[in-house]
Amino acid sequence: IKLENTAGDVPVLGDHESLVELVAVLLENAIKYSDPKSSVKIGTGRHGKQGYLSIRDEGYGIKASDIPHIFSRFYRADLARSKEKVDGYGLGLSIAKKIADLHRGSIEVKSTPGHGSTFTVKLPLDPS
Repeated sequence: IKLENTAGDVPVLGDHESLVELVAVLLENAIKYSDPKSSVKIGTGRHGKQGYLSIRDEGYGIKASDIPHIFSRFYRADLARSKEKVDGYGLGLSIAKKIADLHRGSIEVKSTPGHGSTFTVKLPLDPS
């Protein structure tokens, strides 16, 4: 999988280790649910008093009926959407959401089955 990084420096307020874990969860999922010859795009930016990180994959996508549940602990969407068995316990996205919430931020997803997903994390900018 090709990683395309267009991310620049966007200083946000938060605990470094927790934010690294949040990004790792999102990258791991993007890779896990994508075909081997696809790409994952990582970008950052600013909007008002928030910085954002987006991770877009060209993977299997998420059905609209699953989206309201994907941030719930232990929730696993129908694995028939993947071509391989996918390991995990359904905790990653709930952990990512908890980290975003603890940092007074948010996480959202836009997805089209068969075309991939984009996860966007918004966090308060560091005013310094």
